[in-house]
Amino acid sequence: MELQGTGFTLREWRLDDAAELQKQADNPNVYNYLMDSFPHPYTMDDAVNWINLMLKQNPILVFVIDIEGKLAGAIGLEMRYDIYQKAPLLAGRGILGKRHYDGSRKANDQLCFH
Repeated sequence: MELQGTGFTLREWRLDDAAELQKQADNPNVYNYLMDSFPHPYTMDDAVNWINLMLKQNPILVFVIDIEGKLAGAIGLEMRYDIYQKAPLLAGRGILGKRHYDGSRKANDQLCFH
């Protein structure tokens, strides 16, 4: 599944995203703003394990933000249980390289219902 935006594509994960994911996620400007459980340093094994988990999604809720054919970040929905079951949490500005920040904002804006 692919969703085309202006200057970016939201797409499914691929194993060949691992190197770029590892590079982007192993940045203190990324991991300092995520949950404490987010690994750092972020290793290639962490990247491969995450991508393997993402490849098993059904339905697909977490997408790669692809800019110019390369992983620039990730955005997705986190389904909540109990009272939040009908209102998924938008999660998506975490894993993103600095030079692609505007692309993530565009992706986030297009997914949100303002």
